[in-house]
Amino acid sequence: MSAAFNFVALLLAILFSSLESAFIKKPSSPSYAVEGQNITLAWTYTLDGAVGFSQFTIVTGGSELLIGKKFDPGVIRVKPEYQARFRARATKTRAELSILAVQRSDERTYRVNVVPTGAGSLVQSVDIIVNFPPTIVEISGSQTVTEGENVTLKCLADGKLMPNIIWTRLSDNRVVSMTLTDIRRQDAGVYRCIVYNGIGSPAARDVFIVVQYPVEAIGFGENARVPQGGNKRFSCPVDGNPKPNITWYRSSEVSETPIFSGEKLEARESGCYTCVASNSVGNPVSITQCLEKSLPGH
Repeated sequence: MSAAFNFVALLLAILFSSLESAFIKKPSSPSYAVEGQNITLAWTYTLDGAVGFSQFTIVTGGSELLIGKKFDPGVIRVKPEYQARFRARATKTRAELSILAVQRSDERTYRVNVVPTGAGSLVQSVDIIVNFPPTIVEISGSQTVTEGENVTLKCLADGKLMPNIIWTRLSDNRVVSMTLTDIRRQDAGVYRCIVYNGIGSPAARDVFIVVQYPVEAIGFGENARVPQGGNKRFSCPVDGNPKPNITWYRSSEVSETPIFSGEKLEARESGCYTCVASNSVGNPVSITQCLEKSLPGH
C-alpha cells in the first residue's frame, strides 16, 4: 500500500508540476457595472508552479497605474488611494479584483498579471462600463398657450443606458406625443415627463399647461319681474380664460358710464342691464337682461 500510494503521489506531482499556465475562465470585456453597486472581476486558471507574482493595474493611454501587487499567493494589499473601495487577491487557481460602490469614474480599463514560478505569464485587460440610473437634466417650464396653438414640451435626460422618455397627461393617465397640436381647453392640466432605462427607479417631473381661450356666452341671461320694492341679482353667464373682467351698464348702451364691476349685479330699478365680459384673448361678449317691477295687485 505504501509503494502504491507513493507512486500515485509521484504521478500527481509530475502532473501538476507540468501544468501549462493558461486561463480557464476570464471576465468578458467590456464588463458592465451599476453605479453604487459592487463588481468583482474573476479569473480562473492553471499555473506552471505556484504564484510567483501578481498585480492589478489601471491602463491609461500608454501607461499603467498600479492598484496593488504581491510576490506570493494571497490577499493583495492595494495602494492607499484605492484601499477604501478596491479589494484584490490571487491564489494558485483564481484571481479577483473587486470594486465596492462603483462610481462613474471607475469606468476604465483594468489589467491583471499573474506570473507563475514556472513558465508562462497570464495577462488580460478588461474594460468596465458603468451604467447609472436616469436623471432629468432639463425640462420645460409651465406653459401658457392660446387654444388652437401647438405646444412642445422639452424633457432632456441623462443616464447609461440611454433613457427612454415618455410624457403622460395626468388627468387621464394617457401617454401623449410631442408636439401637442391644435391644443384645446380640455387639454389643460399637468403633464409628467418620465425617464427610465431599467436601472434604479424612473425619474419624473411635472409641467403645467394653461390653455387660454376667448370669452364666450354660456347662457342667455334672464329677464325678471319683481314686486315694487323688490330687487333682482343678475349674473353674467360667460366663460373664458383668463377669467373675464365684467362691467355692468344701465340699458343696452354700453357707451354710457358703467355702474358696477363684478360678476353679479344687484338691480333695484326697472330697466335693462348689460354686462360686458372681456379678457386678453378675443373679443368682448355682451348680454342684456331686463328688470320689470309690478304694481300691487298686478
